[in-house]
Amino acid sequence: MSRLFGNLFKPGDPLIALARSGDFRTFAQSFRSSELFVVSSPVARSLDSSHLTADDLREQLEQAARTAADESGFSAFTYGPEGEEVLPVFSTEAAAEAFVKGYVQLVHRVIPMIIASLEGATLVPLFAGKRLGVVLNPLTDEEYELPRDLLVELESSSA
Repeated sequence: MSRLFGNLFKPGDPLIALARSGDFRTFAQSFRSSELFVVSSPVARSLDSSHLTADDLREQLEQAARTAADESGFSAFTYGPEGEEVLPVFSTEAAAEAFVKGYVQLVHRVIPMIIASLEGATLVPLFAGKRLGVVLNPLTDEEYELPRDLLVELESSSA
């Protein structure tokens, strides 16, 4: 019973609370100055582990890690059908880790992913002017899709 009430009174994520408040300007300022997390996949495709031996899978994952170490650029992971892709953004590293675990289970594929910490202002060019949705803390209890008006405020506050 205390567990139920503990969740009722548990403070929520401040960034999500600010997004839901409707104060887009304050949210944009907070987003841009916050340390946020995104995931990146160093491989172009997921691995179908059902056709790989444990040694083959380990070799594929090690190769992906070497590729990631050699890459100089960064490409944020997006998901969803073409034209409706979503950029997952996380307010904590724990939320990013929960997403990676949940997403891999959801799609039943092995997808090597790297979690990167960036200032929110650095993330805006990833979605600015693109048909890309942005979801804060997806696959968590606090998942929140940013409304288009809020994305426009983020883009305009960068100018």
